[in-house]
Parts: sequence; C-alpha cells; structure tokens
Amino acid sequence: MTAQYGSRLENLAAQGSVMAKGASRIGLVGAATGFGIGALNIATGNHGFLDVMDVSVGGLALYIAVFNPIGATTVAAMVTTYFICRMIYDFNVEINKPQKLYDR
Repeated sequence: MTAQYGSRLENLAAQGSVMAKGASRIGLVGAATGFGIGALNIATGNHGFLDVMDVSVGGLALYIAVFNPIGATTVAAMVTTYFICRMIYDFNVEINKPQKLYDR
C-alpha cells in the first residue's frame, strides 16, 4: 500500500515539473511581449508610467531567465501575475471610458 502512494506522488511530482516548465515558458513569452510593447511606446513618445513599469518588469524577467535559469520559474510566475493584472487594468480602463454616442 505504501508503494502505491509512493508511485502516485512520483507521478504527481513529474506532472508538476512539466506544468512548471510550461508556465515558465509562457511567463517569459509574456515578459518579452510586455517588454517589446512598452519599449515601442517609449520609443514613439506615446508612453506613461505603466509602460515604463512594463519595460522594467519584462527586462528584469528576461535578464534573470538568461543569467539565473534556476530562479526563472519563480520569476516567470510573478511576471505572469503582473501582466495578467496589467491586462485586467487595461480592460477596465477601456470599458469605463465615456463613449460618444453621437456628434453635434
């Protein structure tokens, strides 16, 4: 009976490892995308504080992924959380903009 639970834990650990690798890759793609969009907005002069934050967070995540791959999974999770919150914020700003129904 103990061997049965041991094999289940091994399978669970293996699945968790695969999910962590996938989440890490998704987080780094999000970091690169956020970094690129923020950098483009800064380069064109159409930027705000959040674009500077996007470049900072994305750049830091990419730097850590290259120079400290062991910590990349943790950083990717935090960066993914940041960019999800940023997306929700942008969505709420767009939804709550006053809309012009007609021109006078």
